[in-house]
Amino acid sequence: MMLGAKSADDPFNYQEQYKLNSSELTPKENAALPYVQYYADVYSISPSLIMAILKIESVFNPNAVSGDDQAAIGYMQVDWVAAHDAGYNGTEQEWLRFDGFNPDLNIKWGTAFLRLCYARWKDSTVYEDPIKSAISAYNDGHPDKENEDRYVNFVVEYYHHYKLKVRY
Repeated sequence: MMLGAKSADDPFNYQEQYKLNSSELTPKENAALPYVQYYADVYSISPSLIMAILKIESVFNPNAVSGDDQAAIGYMQVDWVAAHDAGYNGTEQEWLRFDGFNPDLNIKWGTAFLRLCYARWKDSTVYEDPIKSAISAYNDGHPDKENEDRYVNFVVEYYHHYKLKVRY
């Protein structure tokens, strides 16, 4: 089942149709909400999808670090390569020591990278759904069907969870 590509429900065609309802969110979720909502508007990506990525990637921990090389950091577990790919101009050292842990910059460049993944991979034949292709590419650098059960389906599940926590 496609998530709604090319429809009003397409998370990559977000036109500020709704805001997440802060009274429905936990304190950790609310700490990230201003950045999520702002960059959802900037990059036209559903805040519900961005929140789902934060939930899966870091469980809303702005200081999360993962990966064998500990290069995936912050709320959205963005590494320097992804941030740089999306337009970040700082050095790798600046990203790893400071900017990657800044909630505003981490969510900005993570969301920009998610938008880039959609632009690059929406026509991929790995998934019949361009949204799932973008989600998989966000996690793996490219759409990978093996990524479906361990990542993509969880993001989709949480995307629908956060869609229930909106105000219009």
